[in-house]
Amino acid sequence: MAAHRLLTILVLILILCCAVRAHAQSPTTAEPQAEETAADGRTGSHDGPPTTIDPVAFVPEQLATPVTVTFDDTPLIDVAEWLEETSQVPVLLDEAAFEEEGIPIDVAVTDELLGDPLYLLLDRLSSLDLTWIIQDDILHITTHVVGEEILTTEPYDVGDLFNMGYEPQAIIDTIQLATDGPYADIDGPGGVLEWLGDVLFVRQTARVHRQVRGLLMALRQHGSETFCFEPPQNLEFREKLNTIVTADFQHEPLSAAISQLASQANVDIRLDLRALREEGLRDRFLVSLKLSERNLGTVLDVLLAPFACTTLMRDGVLWVTTDITAEEEMKSVVYDVSDLCANEDESRELADAITDQTSGPWFGGGGAPITFPIPQTMVIRQHESCLSEVRNLLAMYREALATATPRERKQIDPKEIVTKYYRINADTAADLMTVLPLLVSPGSWADAQNPELPGRILKVASGKNYPYSAENSPKPDSTSMAVLIVRQTRVTHEEITEVLMRVEQGDSIDSDMEAGGFGGGGIGIGGFFSLDSINAKVE
Repeated sequence: MAAHRLLTILVLILILCCAVRAHAQSPTTAEPQAEETAADGRTGSHDGPPTTIDPVAFVPEQLATPVTVTFDDTPLIDVAEWLEETSQVPVLLDEAAFEEEGIPIDVAVTDELLGDPLYLLLDRLSSLDLTWIIQDDILHITTHVVGEEILTTEPYDVGDLFNMGYEPQAIIDTIQLATDGPYADIDGPGGVLEWLGDVLFVRQTARVHRQVRGLLMALRQHGSETFCFEPPQNLEFREKLNTIVTADFQHEPLSAAISQLASQANVDIRLDLRALREEGLRDRFLVSLKLSERNLGTVLDVLLAPFACTTLMRDGVLWVTTDITAEEEMKSVVYDVSDLCANEDESRELADAITDQTSGPWFGGGGAPITFPIPQTMVIRQHESCLSEVRNLLAMYREALATATPRERKQIDPKEIVTKYYRINADTAADLMTVLPLLVSPGSWADAQNPELPGRILKVASGKNYPYSAENSPKPDSTSMAVLIVRQTRVTHEEITEVLMRVEQGDSIDSDMEAGGFGGGGIGIGGFFSLDSINAKVE
């Protein structure tokens, strides 16, 4: 019996050892996965902390290696030599591009990595107007101007997204919303997106390609709030901002005050010297503040407010920068709102609430719209401060719903007759008066022979349309506008919306594949159409 028990124990130990060894030797996934809380978010947990798609998986393996190094006013040439020795990748400095932009080849680099991926050091060269590109297994360091001119084409197999309910055009719309671009069909010169079967071919810069990968991964797997392209260090800063610190500064230089706070909270806080100098600020400006036992975020807000400055999480560093710079740093986030939105109408209502109840800017004010590539998934591209407002608003909404008395929601009848108002270009409206009854639900429009049919269409003038322009600047040429007043069934209005969007945007060569997927943003996203509606039930 004892021998049998011993044999059983030995077998269990052998099985355990094999399992541990197999786990240790399992290959690293080629694409990042959202943290465990993100996966939980998809199964009903919508109040977890923010998660991220780690961009480290989208850079070459040699640049993903954690390193520890400090550079203090080190010439870029020496930094390049260190990079080549450390990564074992040839490094070339684009001297001609440097000279054209007036950047010395030995420009000083001050930076520090403490067990962080090597690529973060390269990303931070953006403060010197530099960027990096891998071509033919060679690391090129060049200027932003040159980097934005080098476009490459890469394929993205998104058949799995189709299986999840995403439509082709919704995927394209979301990519164009949530990545830096530019894109040729909306910005003029820029990148291009084309379908070939289930594969989306994207022609863009290396930087935007990394953003596209992060966005697609976030669409596949996201939690309550998942950043598409943020290093994990940035999320850690959100926790660090809750660290209790004490400020006791009497006419001390700003740099010294920030250094003391960083030391207390054990967080990497740096001054964005370039942005500060552009606004006439210096690191030696004297500050005074006395606050005891307050969280770091509050202390920084109070300390920096007189200078119109704030903090910004970027490239694994908590930067002290200007409000202007922080508002220009747009971040893309995918939200699981399946507990808040069951269909397109509810998605549109949520988007309206967010744009009304947060500071933005949204749409014409220089910000981006909110899109729903599928009704229960929301994508927002905004600056950090506004994203914080969105986070708080969603939390309050969920808290209110949790205490509200459930009531049965009215089912929407697709055959219900409603009247909607479509404000569009006057010339286009005149054409659509004739074209719509031919293209959409023929036989459902009233005429002299069939006055009992539901469809009605009228056109009225609606003044001029003035595109957004900065205050005190001349307004662009105005456009005569009209409103099409259309009485039809709800299901027919959905077809009308699709036709109007296609009239505005046109179809790509592969129009059969793209038709029907216009995302969940509704009319008005592009700034050409706007919609207001009232119900007009037929008794």
